[in-house]
Amino acid sequence: MSRVVVAGLVVSLVSACAGRGSVAAEGDGPIPGVLLAAAPARSQPARTAAAQALVRAQLDSVDAALASLERAAASVGTPEGDRQAQRAFTEARRAYKHAEYAIETWAPTAAMALNGPALPKVADDEGDRPYREPEGFQVVEEYLFPAVAPDCSGMLTEEVRNTRATLGRVRLIAAQVTFTDEHHFDGLRRELARVVSLGLSGFDSPVARRSVLESAEALRGVRGALVPYAADARAADASAFAHLEAVLDGAIATLERDTAFVTFDRFGFIVQHARPAGLALAAVREALGIAVPDERRLWRADAATPYEVGAWEPMAFAPTWAEAPTASTTALGAALFHDPALSGDGTRSCASCHQPGRAFQDGRVRAEPVAGRTASLRNTPTLRHAALQPALHADGRLAFLEDQVRDVVHNPDEMAGDLDRVAEAWRSDAVRRAAFARAFGGPADSGAVTSRRIASALAAYVRSLPVTDAPFDRALRGDTAAISAEARRGFNVYMGKAACGTCHFAPLFNGVVPTRYTEAEYEVIGVPGRAVWRGARVDADSGRGPLNDNPLHAFAFKTPTVRHSARTAPYMHNGVYRTLEEVIRFYNLGGGEAIGAVTAHQTLPTDALDLTDREIADLIAFLRSLD
Repeated sequence: MSRVVVAGLVVSLVSACAGRGSVAAEGDGPIPGVLLAAAPARSQPARTAAAQALVRAQLDSVDAALASLERAAASVGTPEGDRQAQRAFTEARRAYKHAEYAIETWAPTAAMALNGPALPKVADDEGDRPYREPEGFQVVEEYLFPAVAPDCSGMLTEEVRNTRATLGRVRLIAAQVTFTDEHHFDGLRRELARVVSLGLSGFDSPVARRSVLESAEALRGVRGALVPYAADARAADASAFAHLEAVLDGAIATLERDTAFVTFDRFGFIVQHARPAGLALAAVREALGIAVPDERRLWRADAATPYEVGAWEPMAFAPTWAEAPTASTTALGAALFHDPALSGDGTRSCASCHQPGRAFQDGRVRAEPVAGRTASLRNTPTLRHAALQPALHADGRLAFLEDQVRDVVHNPDEMAGDLDRVAEAWRSDAVRRAAFARAFGGPADSGAVTSRRIASALAAYVRSLPVTDAPFDRALRGDTAAISAEARRGFNVYMGKAACGTCHFAPLFNGVVPTRYTEAEYEVIGVPGRAVWRGARVDADSGRGPLNDNPLHAFAFKTPTVRHSARTAPYMHNGVYRTLEEVIRFYNLGGGEAIGAVTAHQTLPTDALDLTDREIADLIAFLRSLD
């Protein structure tokens, strides 16, 4: 075991790795920082400097592990050389997981390059190149697991060197960044959430399937990152810090004891370990007097975990000029939502298609166009969580709800209206003027009604709709009797064997990527035009493709939430599947490619999931618990 002295602290950086089979054992080293119980208290600047020095040392450890992997890459091609490379990769990933909280905090773009999915990435801003090739750990993993690819030494070595170069940029950032306690603790909070949403879903270890053990290493990184604050935390609230240590130790022990990816009890882990760890970390931060970053985010900076009531900020993706909704603006928006005067012929309102009693969907295969129009519209999505996403419409063409209001009202096939014309007409209506004056303030004169205020009121109403208090949410918060044993098993299937959680991320269960929640994912899954299981053809709607003419976006659609899915049939952008059983069958087979609906860049894995009838039933029980 190698150690480094950081600002007077002895910190374990790289633990000895004993071989187990063809790959190295994980989780057999001591928790970083356990030798530091007697460390003296220090001033805030000193402890902050020590935390930053620890981060730099952790990054040095990752670099050293990557250097070892680079040397091992040259030896692949023999049984022993292959085993050596696999062991070196495992140790490099282990070192990365210890530093992951810091890399994700201070260099999120580089973190995606280091550990993002092994898929081509859209490169709209890079001249004539339509996409960038995948890079980083997950590409290296595909060379090495489950068996080392033949004749890969040169390509493997080059990829490791590229990964090490990306890490070099992170080390440079770490040396220059203005380090703060607020962002350090925020990074630890994010890492706890990341373990559950991305780590345990297999998102970043899709081939080697070492997600459970790697999650233990990520928590070791969190444990070690608390070392510079330990003495001050004990002085401020010894019991709170002891509780945090105990919860983290228990979580690590659980991850190391129950390592099987498919059968790991993720639900139990969240309830018994992950959520308590987030709450305990928040208590220690508060005891230390450390504030949260003053930033408007989707996952609120002051929410200890993503599972808390009020954890989500519906204004996160609002335009800068938008005001926070009030009871008055929301009430006005609710009235306008049901007002057919917004449509061109006065026959339909927003609620005509987004029906509150149907979870703001309409139950149709496709939305019905206005009278006299024959356009083939898409399936009507639920509006329940529209505010909690950075892109709107199935193709993600708009960013703000206010713009979506105008887009839908003005669309000749959807409402065929005109907000400017409606506002002009309403200015002569004293009742309308008074309603807008009450909602927005000011006199009830002709200036009270504007098209912008109409859109703002409707957006305020839509922002009032998200609710994360389904039976499943209550169960995660401790009321485990709120859901059935079948639903609990179904969640574990969802996050494990079925791999649903690698696209529909918990706990929003949509495609907004944790834990920054700033980017919407688009997937190509090969939705067929007809519900057939052999000889299918991909639906003619090419989704996001026409927006930027990028080949990666041909037939790509935004990943929607599966909350309320039990009440929003039929499914897919074209309503091709009428039941959840049909949807799961499609994924279970391997998506469009498995049934003949072939696309050039299907992002959904084409392997069959081999879900059993019981697993499918459990999965549906879980989905119903999200309503």
